[in-house]
Amino acid sequence: MMSITVTIGLIPFAYAVWVWPSPLQYAWLFVVAGFATGGHYAMSRAFAEAPVSVTQPVAFLQIVWAVIMGWTLFGEAVDIWVIFGAAMIMSAVSYITWREAMLKRRVTIEGTERA
Repeated sequence: MMSITVTIGLIPFAYAVWVWPSPLQYAWLFVVAGFATGGHYAMSRAFAEAPVSVTQPVAFLQIVWAVIMGWTLFGEAVDIWVIFGAAMIMSAVSYITWREAMLKRRVTIEGTERA
C-alpha cells in the first residue's frame, strides 16, 4: 500500500522534472531491480526459516550501513545522538527478542512437565 500511495502522491512532482532514461540506464535499472528482488527474497526466506535471534543481527547491520552511507555519500555528521539512537534501538530489540525467547522456553518447559 505504501508503494502505491507514495507513487500516486509523487506523480505530479515527478512529471514536472521528468527525463526519460537512456537504454543504458534502463539496463542498469533492470540489474539493480534483479539484485534487489533477489536480496529481498533471500531475506524473507531467512526470516521464515531461522529464529529471530539468528536473523536479527542482519537488521542491525542495516543501521550501520545507513550511518556509513549517510556519512560518506551525503556528508551527514555522525554525532553522539546518532550513536545513542542506534544503541537504544539495538538494545531494545535485543531485550525484546531475549524476553520472548525466555517466555517461549518457559511455555515449552511447562507444557513438557504436564505431559
